[in-house]
Amino acid sequence: MSESDELSDGAYLKLANMLKAAKALHSDALHSDAQKCCPVMFAEVGDVFEHHYYQPYEDGNDSFEYLGRSTECAKEGWLIFRHLHEYDGRGICAHGCKRGLNGGVRDAIWAWPLVDYRHLRADGTTDENEIVLPPEKCWGFRFVEQMEEDEEDEEDESVGSPEEVATPGGVD
Repeated sequence: MSESDELSDGAYLKLANMLKAAKALHSDALHSDAQKCCPVMFAEVGDVFEHHYYQPYEDGNDSFEYLGRSTECAKEGWLIFRHLHEYDGRGICAHGCKRGLNGGVRDAIWAWPLVDYRHLRADGTTDENEIVLPPEKCWGFRFVEQMEEDEEDEEDESVGSPEEVATPGGVD
């Protein structure tokens, strides 16, 4: 292209810089879209997420705290979550794997058998309230804070209370 008489070296460099700028701009847009599509990939330890139940049993969400990434050899880089019992929900295995109920997050994302998704701690223990997942099984997690902010925005846009709204002609 630069060998052509129609395109000088300066024009070629200008075009190359424009393409680099467009690529960088597009990269930012992709990063933003990725955050919206799969927010858990940008999580910080302590962030709280919701995940839907397995739909045939009931509609609803469970809450989970993000604990970080696994350092286990076979599961290095997988994401670790702890089910938050203070919120209603079916849990990882519908109120605990030992109870044998269906419909928890394991069913929703098909995270079976149990042993493959247990978080093995450094001391060799596991906790049935914790689950470790590969990134490809984490698409359904959504920030809880994001949903609360959206609700606040809707309240800000609504019309004030009846006491704050003037009646026509100033007559109550």
